[in-house]
Amino acid sequence: MSDSINVHDGFEATLFAGPELANDIYSMTLDAKGRVVVSGRGYIRTLHDTDSDGRAEMSVQFAKLDRGTMGMLFDGPHLWAVANRALLRYDDADADGRADGPPRQFLRLANGEHGAHAIRKGPDGWLYLVGGNDTGFTPGQFNSPQSPLKKTEGGAIIRFSPDGKTFEALSCGFRNPYDFDFNWRGDLFTYDSDTERTFYLPWYMPTRLYHAAIGGHHGWRMPGYKRSWARPGYYADTVPMLDKIGRGSPTGVAVYSHRLIPKEMQDGVFLLDWTFGNVWFYPLRPANASYQSPPQLFISPVGTDGFAPSDIEVGRDGEIYISTGGRGTKGSVFRVVPTPENRNHHNNRPPAMDTPLDKVLNAPQPLAEWSRARWQPLARQIGAGHFVEAALNPARKTKPRVRAIEVLTEMFGGLEAETAARLTADGSHDVRARTAWAVSRFPEQNTAQLLARLALDPEDYVRVKALEAMLHLLPTDPAQSAKWHKALQQNFNRPSIRVRLISARLASQLPESSWQKIDLGTLTTQGKITAATAAIWRSPATELHAGVVRRLLPLIDINQPASLNLDLVRTIMLALGDYNLEQPSRESFTGYEVPFSLAAHPGLASAIATQASPLIDSLHRDLHRETGRLLAMVNADQPELSVNLLGTITPATDPVEDFHKLIVAAKLPSTVSDTDLPRLADALMGLDTKLQSRGTRPKLNWTMRFVDIAQSHAAKQPGLAMRLIAHDNFPTGSHLAYARSLGGEERAAAAKRYLDAVKTDTEFVWSNDLIDLLDALPPGDNLPVFRQQWAKLGLRPALLQRLAKRPVSEDQPLFLDALL
Repeated sequence: MSDSINVHDGFEATLFAGPELANDIYSMTLDAKGRVVVSGRGYIRTLHDTDSDGRAEMSVQFAKLDRGTMGMLFDGPHLWAVANRALLRYDDADADGRADGPPRQFLRLANGEHGAHAIRKGPDGWLYLVGGNDTGFTPGQFNSPQSPLKKTEGGAIIRFSPDGKTFEALSCGFRNPYDFDFNWRGDLFTYDSDTERTFYLPWYMPTRLYHAAIGGHHGWRMPGYKRSWARPGYYADTVPMLDKIGRGSPTGVAVYSHRLIPKEMQDGVFLLDWTFGNVWFYPLRPANASYQSPPQLFISPVGTDGFAPSDIEVGRDGEIYISTGGRGTKGSVFRVVPTPENRNHHNNRPPAMDTPLDKVLNAPQPLAEWSRARWQPLARQIGAGHFVEAALNPARKTKPRVRAIEVLTEMFGGLEAETAARLTADGSHDVRARTAWAVSRFPEQNTAQLLARLALDPEDYVRVKALEAMLHLLPTDPAQSAKWHKALQQNFNRPSIRVRLISARLASQLPESSWQKIDLGTLTTQGKITAATAAIWRSPATELHAGVVRRLLPLIDINQPASLNLDLVRTIMLALGDYNLEQPSRESFTGYEVPFSLAAHPGLASAIATQASPLIDSLHRDLHRETGRLLAMVNADQPELSVNLLGTITPATDPVEDFHKLIVAAKLPSTVSDTDLPRLADALMGLDTKLQSRGTRPKLNWTMRFVDIAQSHAAKQPGLAMRLIAHDNFPTGSHLAYARSLGGEERAAAAKRYLDAVKTDTEFVWSNDLIDLLDALPPGDNLPVFRQQWAKLGLRPALLQRLAKRPVSEDQPLFLDALL
């Protein structure tokens, strides 16, 4: 089976377990002994490699269940699992490898493909869970006053106490990530899904890697899979993605914190794509309070056997386990290790672990249960004092010092005030950042002062961690925010989007007295945008923030950086109520309409149009796109806009961008002159031709959205429909839905064009919809071609219905054939 995959040079994959031991695997974890535990429909099983030869010989049933688990995690004598529409916990008090009885339910959740998924234990000892956009998270479930988010949209990452009593929402705006993991700095990474239905539409969102932001919205807004609207990653109120990967179905995620693989790959993240059978690797290089991450293809499928990776874990000795399965596919577990010559490279040598303290600080995969089973007993024996010394020791490398802070936080009640003060002045920004996190878990009297200082750190990464810590502490003592507002205000101006996002989130939750102390007059344009975002978030029930819009409009300046104007345009949209998700006039117009009427604010729409319209000439692609969207939202009544947009569409332009521009033009009240109608017809009819030149055919959802824009243009442009029908490229499969939407003379004319096409093109693809359209023609025109299609069994019911309306003797054999 390992012959069915290509593995990165210097690595080899062998079959650890086949389908005879565990078929169709949904999820995988490792127990305290490092044994592989898998789950599929009806089972949770432990795989045993009794002779340590790298191949499992037997499986032992841990528990039976109706369906498989979508996520599992061992935590001491417990196994947490997502199954049966709930967060469950099995007990194995006697450690015999079998559940002691039925599981206990802690939280009602939807599971399945878009429900709740992976569970992991964090560096604070709490448990973390990721759920897709149909998990059904509700505000009432987040019972901790310290929850960074009170309400989630789309999928989310949540955190809960080890006793399963306290829940917090950390991040939201995901579509359907199956897994996530922490790196050594405590940052979270997840791999989110796309929506194939919207491929080649302007709002298509590819699969993407995220460095998840606490309190952040990552863009996705809709439940389910039929509607697919998300905020682009360049929006001022949205967490940017680390990388756009493309089409696929994300499953497993694992950060490699072991030492068997080459050093340059250690601390990187592996991502699994179920659809295409790819395993990606990203090395995670710190940059701009986040990471840069050029991708590498680590594993790819070969041949036709299929490779559907469903989960990934790192083993005790540094080996990588990858399970396969899902949707009834063949289940197996692969074991991936470096080749012997690559395995023994000098860069892979582990750090010195001569003392028990070193063994704790350098423990591989320290958050895994098998690793905790080794280092936690040692940590208890060592005691807090030695970890304090290690954290404070600048002679030690940074990673073990960070681990010392984490161990103190998880196991010994956090950092004492004096220790925290010394660490916040440390020369390592990673130590300072982790200290900010630690003091928020167990605050001391000097914590507010320390965080105010760290929030002005030279490193943006430290600022983010300090602001996150403030957000965590704020609900427990809102008055302390009086010490923070000056530092917070300065962070509104920062170039880093991650600093600004967490600043806005924190400001949105300040007491009114602290919020009023923010001096807007001293802020830069960027800072005023951040403050505007916070103001909008502070009043989520307000439908339309007209005052915010009027404050932002004068800040638009065509001579300033395009990125500033882009942030202004986006924040004005947000102030207007954002996309019209609930009641769009047409599905294609969801992201081009505001949800609330502007009638109560006379002059506001025209002011927006006047101030923003010059930006549409920008060469900055995103600014050009979003200015068009904003002008569509306010129905900008400037006659030249439609003509100018049409002029930017040429045979060489991107069909996805063309589609966007045609939506904008359809929404604008202005029309084009009769002399420009041929250009408009060319633009509409050229969309599918451009897509086919890329080697793809538009899907059903694309054709329905094309109907939206074609109908809208035709409704305000008399004569356009007949021009479209007469166009050389009209009779194609992509335009059939539009042709069927026509009526009267236009429908008959469209049917005639398609009839001519099927007569001249023997390869033309027939369908029931085509038969329905051709039914608009006289029987003498359509019945002969209907009879010619009788051999196509899938069309017979529709053909028979038409032939039976006008029975003639020559069709008698066909009727008899249909009865047999």
